[in-house]
Amino acid sequence: MNKYITNFSRSAIDHWDNHEAVRELIQNFLDSDGEQFHSLTENTLVLGNKNTTVSNKIFMMGMSTKKDDPNKRGKFGTGSCFALCVLTARGISVEIQNNNVMWTPRFEHCGKFQEDVMVIDEVDFYPSDDFIVTISGLSEDDINDIKQTNLIFQDRVVVSSTKYGDIIESVDEFGEVYCGDLFVKQAKGFSYSYNIKPSHLKLNQDRDSISEWELQNLTAKMIMSSGNEKLIKEAIDSKTLDCQHVAYDWNNSPVPSNISDSYAEEFVDEHEATFITSEYSEHEYNQLHNTPSVYIDNKVKVSTIKQSTVYKESVANIEVVEQASPCEVVEKCKEEIMEILCANMKAESCSEVLSLLDSLVELSDHWGGDIDWDSVPF
Repeated sequence: MNKYITNFSRSAIDHWDNHEAVRELIQNFLDSDGEQFHSLTENTLVLGNKNTTVSNKIFMMGMSTKKDDPNKRGKFGTGSCFALCVLTARGISVEIQNNNVMWTPRFEHCGKFQEDVMVIDEVDFYPSDDFIVTISGLSEDDINDIKQTNLIFQDRVVVSSTKYGDIIESVDEFGEVYCGDLFVKQAKGFSYSYNIKPSHLKLNQDRDSISEWELQNLTAKMIMSSGNEKLIKEAIDSKTLDCQHVAYDWNNSPVPSNISDSYAEEFVDEHEATFITSEYSEHEYNQLHNTPSVYIDNKVKVSTIKQSTVYKESVANIEVVEQASPCEVVEKCKEEIMEILCANMKAESCSEVLSLLDSLVELSDHWGGDIDWDSVPF
């Protein structure tokens, strides 16, 4: 019998829940190139990869063959040891059949450290070409957590598959984010749930490092790249967080012209030659100057309609009252005053007045509201 000695104490990774430790073993199972098989009963999980042999280097920290593969879920070379430590310390049995040996983790007292440390016993076992992990002694709560955080144990409807991953139906009032079938986070305010490919979502060891901005950009790209007109229109109408960046060119996800035209045709059929805006102050200004205007509290939808040729042609002949900011008006006023002063005063005096006017222009940049150019007396 061989024995691999680690320096993991019983409390080394005690911030993980049991299902988070199991996740690391599921991650290795999913990353394996061998044909997969699994079973989940009331207290036992079996994960198997056919025609697969794993090196004993999985018990060495930082040793990973997946570090340079963007399509793999794991790459830190620590997950297996962490998982075995957590589960074994909590009395959950783990047995790993690897070719013709069996690996079993346990804790034994170390005289040098005067602490219990994890060791892995290796014994000869009947020959097999498969790599099989058997986790037993799981509680009902553990089983439920495992089911809820791993898509391989769920029957979720895929709304659309994209090059970034799958858009899937949500089951509650909030969405969820998965990466490579493994749970990342709940996402309140999302219309859909997402199973993102590992190559498009970089996570830390605990799978909890994710920028909300980057996530919303990515979900918008997934929706737009689906090419599903019904899905895209539902997303635009929803105004939810995962759809906020839909339709923006800077996100490399412009709305297809057929969808933009569809929205615009609906709008023009209902309102004919009328401006659309998502800024209520602009809508009020238009109304004040008898300019036909409709306010819609949805920036993405308004932006989508405005980019359509159908909409642009419908408003092409509407006479618009030109607007200007206070700063622009004061700047124009300064030019008019300086023309008069330069024609009637010495250069030194003009310079003093110019300095005062420049200060006034700078100050006006902080004033609110727009001004009708037709009402300016110059």
